[in-house]
Amino acid sequence: MTAPAGGDYRSVSAGAAHTCAVGESGALVCWGFIEDGLPDAPPGSYLSVSAGFEHTCAVRALGEVVCWGKADYGQADAPSGEYHSVDVGVGFSCAVRESGGLACWGKNEYGQTATPAGRYRSVSAGANHACAVSESGEIDCWGIGVAQTLAPAGRYRSVSTSWLHSCAVRESGELDCWGSNDHGQMDAPSWIYDSVSTGFLHTCALRESGEVDCWGNNGTGRTNAPPGIYRSVSAGSQHTCAVRELSGAVVCWGLGEDGRTHAPAGSYRSVSAGDRHTCAVRESGEIDCWGAEPHSATRVPASLASSDPVD
Repeated sequence: MTAPAGGDYRSVSAGAAHTCAVGESGALVCWGFIEDGLPDAPPGSYLSVSAGFEHTCAVRALGEVVCWGKADYGQADAPSGEYHSVDVGVGFSCAVRESGGLACWGKNEYGQTATPAGRYRSVSAGANHACAVSESGEIDCWGIGVAQTLAPAGRYRSVSTSWLHSCAVRESGELDCWGSNDHGQMDAPSWIYDSVSTGFLHTCALRESGEVDCWGNNGTGRTNAPPGIYRSVSAGSQHTCAVRELSGAVVCWGLGEDGRTHAPAGSYRSVSAGDRHTCAVRESGEIDCWGAEPHSATRVPASLASSDPVD
């Protein structure tokens, strides 16, 4: 249950049943559930990739967005043009054009692809709504419900959307959350933060000082962050993972019955907690994945198998 060996990677994105990574050369490698062609990435050189629930999108070196996988709502039919980032939601996708304009495509049952006009730094696609940070720092949201789409006024660094709630880091480092709070996933502590990651029913954030705070549903222990100083954190469906600052070790907590919290030893740059599996980029550039394998989400093709498998 490991990722391709023998190469350096810029980034990795773990979806529900598959994983994709961009190599230093720009080549894109994907593995996992083969239905709808999910791991069959088009050849070429890429800048970034976003692996969603049942489809994937990536930005080519020249700015073109390419998507593949399930396309029943047109979520894989990216508009032509040049982009600098893309983010995949559930049944739809959103991207920021080189001009700063937004484009979303796919499922539009709740208006989640009806993007606002203006220039934006980044966009985050959730289940039925999306949010974006404008060039001036304000957040605009669209899609289902007033609670999910009514972002607080102010200037922000970044935003993270989930199924029924969103959270964002203000330029001051304070956190704001909005949407559903039936599990306390919006009850952010009063600290200064560098980043935030919204999971299914919980939220985690990295303090400016390096400690990780998590809040919300804790039925599986997903909010019980171990003490220590970290460089990044990623909230999954029912588990959470973070990279320690000094050692680079990955620490995971929460539901672990499928092995999704059993991180291998080593030093890592970053980690991404998916639905039932987790992937991380080693300091050497190699990728390790671990967790559930119902659709071979963590199984790399034999020709790419690592010599250091994870049990």
